[in-house]
Amino acid sequence: MRTTILLLIFGLLLLPLVSATAEITDRSYTGAHPELPANWDQGENWDAGKVPHLANAVHIGFSSPYVAVTGTLCQAFSLQIQTGGKLALRGSDTGKFLGILTDLTIESGGVFGTAEGEGPNGPIVLIGGNILNNGTFDLRGVCAAQEQVVLVGCHQVIRGANQIVFQNLRSLTKFTVDGLDVYVLGTYNGPWPDEINGGRFIVGESPLPITLAYFRAALSNGSSGVELTWRTLTEVDNYGFYVERRAVDASAYDIVAFVPTKGNGIVPHDYAYTDATAGSGTWEYRLRQVDLTGEETSTEGVRVEIQGVTGVADNAAPAAFALHQNYPNPFNPETSIRFSVQTAGSARLIVYDALGREVGLLFEGVAEPGRYYDVRFDGAGLSSGTYFYRLETAGRVDMKKMVLMK
Repeated sequence: MRTTILLLIFGLLLLPLVSATAEITDRSYTGAHPELPANWDQGENWDAGKVPHLANAVHIGFSSPYVAVTGTLCQAFSLQIQTGGKLALRGSDTGKFLGILTDLTIESGGVFGTAEGEGPNGPIVLIGGNILNNGTFDLRGVCAAQEQVVLVGCHQVIRGANQIVFQNLRSLTKFTVDGLDVYVLGTYNGPWPDEINGGRFIVGESPLPITLAYFRAALSNGSSGVELTWRTLTEVDNYGFYVERRAVDASAYDIVAFVPTKGNGIVPHDYAYTDATAGSGTWEYRLRQVDLTGEETSTEGVRVEIQGVTGVADNAAPAAFALHQNYPNPFNPETSIRFSVQTAGSARLIVYDALGREVGLLFEGVAEPGRYYDVRFDGAGLSSGTYFYRLETAGRVDMKKMVLMK
């Protein structure tokens, strides 16, 4: 019965127009508009007997905030969500429909998502053509009690660079998942699709709380250490990320830092963290993501190699006098201090207590420009408190403060 009703609804979208004046050859939404109804050309209380049929396509390409489904029956010949464009389904729009006669395309940086939380019977999307997702396609939570998306075409192909998340899905015929992960969190009704080129159709299993576009590690340019960068396309109930590191021959990861979330939702976020404590060798980094319920998920590790050892850890650096802040700070009982020099010559790195008494000589010798010197300070035999470390070389002096907390 449900399928029959849906077919009748979609059949209405295909009916020829009584009046040519209702036909629109193309519709584009661009610029920083306020929220607009996705009836494409009519207001909230429009005449359902004059449904605008688009002979070409709807293009959504503005950055903020989004177009939302608010009409009784919305229809587009094809739909393209361009870079920066957002189309959001709302759980409060019970009984409303979005019909896409042919293809749905989400470009890189485009978003097809949800807004205003979950609803029991939110809008239904009927798609008659292929789906290409190179952006964000995440419809979880908008519709809890009925099919959220219905695939009504023949031999439809779902493909792209990024995963797709449905809440509830129905397909009237067999389709193909090509080279990406398609998650169905709730129910699926229909034939099992063909899975090609590594594509996976996954029912009843949630994807990561985040949609991670990339995670990279590389030697930092212009500063010391290893630079870690990552981007999320979506974040759902995310608390933050632990940055973890291990030597390639070690079995366990150590926590380097915690980076809190920049916000949950369907907005991409860019993250960066520089680990200034890694010495020479090959290191493997990963992110351990923690959600608000305490559940954790770790990424695959990425490796970076730091080459060159001359008594202390060093790597390429500008020929500049620089004394970096120790890490970690506060520390217990060890911390790392990194410095570089502008010209070759003798250098001394000394640690003093709060009364000005020398408690450690960390480096004394000839330092050369073009490399970072990374030395360790062990405060195991000292009491908690504030300490100072001072770099002296070639007429230049710098001092910084650190805290030992036991």
